Amino acid sequence: MADTEKLRQRLEGMLKDHLGVSELVTDDEGDYPVRAGSAKYYVRLDDDTEPTSVRIYAHILVGVTASPKLYETLNAVNSHITFGRMFHQGEAVLAATELVAETIDPEELIQSCRSIAELADEYDDLFKAEFGGSRQFEEDVNPLEPENTAI
Repeated sequence: MADTEKLRQRLEGMLKDHLGVSELVTDDEGDYPVRAGSAKYYVRLDDDTEPTSVRIYAHILVGVTASPKLYETLNAVNSHITFGRMFHQGEAVLAATELVAETIDPEELIQSCRSIAELADEYDDLFKAEFGGSRQFEEDVNPLEPENTAI
């Protein structure tokens, strides 16, 4: 098992390069939140798994009640997704993917972040119209601002 602190430093370096920032913001759980349009995704180093993983996930909508139609729609979307998956948990619709922390490379991290960000930003409006709930950001994004910015 690799040293968690070394894995964290390596992950932070790749994430800083990807986002073009010199400092990362972390939330109370140590995740790195990143805004992407009307969505927000998180990057987490999860050392509770074996092997240690990098989990990239987004709450697409919150306040969504489970229903057969929701599960049917999620299954249909998942059949077309290449990198990641969408699911319902509690009162939230999420998108997520996991990578092995010890072997992750910058291209893999970038592709995974983009994939989850695109899923969240693309499907939040569609799912909200069909199933209700709230997006991470209800206000419009300034088109002059870079979208993938650490928050």
